[in-house]
Amino acid sequence: LGPAKTRVRACALDGTLLAEGTGSRPEAADTVRKVLDALPAGAPLRAVVVAVGDVTTRDREGAGERPATAKAGPVFDAMAVALPEGVPVHLENNVNCAALAELHEGAAVGRETFGYLRIGVGIGLAVVIGGRVLRGANGAAGEVARLPYPWDDDRAPRHEGLEQRMGARTLLRRAAEAWRDGDGPRPRTAERLLALSGQGHATARAVVDAHAADVGRLAAAVAAVLDPGLIVLGGGTGADPQLLPGVRAELARLSWPTEVVSSVVGDTGTVAGASRLAVAHGIQTVTGAVRAKH
Repeated sequence: LGPAKTRVRACALDGTLLAEGTGSRPEAADTVRKVLDALPAGAPLRAVVVAVGDVTTRDREGAGERPATAKAGPVFDAMAVALPEGVPVHLENNVNCAALAELHEGAAVGRETFGYLRIGVGIGLAVVIGGRVLRGANGAAGEVARLPYPWDDDRAPRHEGLEQRMGARTLLRRAAEAWRDGDGPRPRTAERLLALSGQGHATARAVVDAHAADVGRLAAAVAAVLDPGLIVLGGGTGADPQLLPGVRAELARLSWPTEVVSSVVGDTGTVAGASRLAVAHGIQTVTGAVRAKH
């Protein structure tokens, strides 16, 4: 369940893709129904994983219980109507799901320990140690939006102040403040700003470079706490390779050597990771039932 789009995949227990669909977030229930309708007749649904953009603390059995994240609420409830009764539904943070995709089929293949840093509308971090996502006591490991910011003598930290500084909305506000007469139409989206920067637009490039330095400082904080060896940059803004030189330079200035690369799974990373989790839960459901019979 992304901020704008809902992506759905249905897989067999060996991971084979059986059906998939994409729709707007309000169309979540219809998108789920279409994918379920495309499955082979009589195929049992063993497990569902829903990737949401918030902290998740518990799983949800059946369709009657509300999810453990307020941001998913109304849309999740509408989507749940489309699911068969009694199917275990597991909630997972979307950044954690994307990190699993990077681990198995993306930029972190062969690396069992790394950090996946997502920079886009908001910010988030997934921590992978020994091939497993670290969730934390409250399911909130990697919530870098809660890092205290600003932190100096004159200003007290604000709730999620770092996300406010580094999110796409503030990036566009900085671009608007930096835009000069003769620069042409002001970019209305982060994608357009990045495109202009890539085309050599001087003001756009300066804004993107400053943003890369901010991301590098956050990466340095991640390296200081985790020493992950590798940081994968993802998200609508973070995955753009234009950020790499600035992020690497600032991280090298502030911390010890840490490899930084761009995500390669793109927009489908979250649903790819969620489908892998669903397959794992489905296998556990089946093997657990077999053990119970014996």
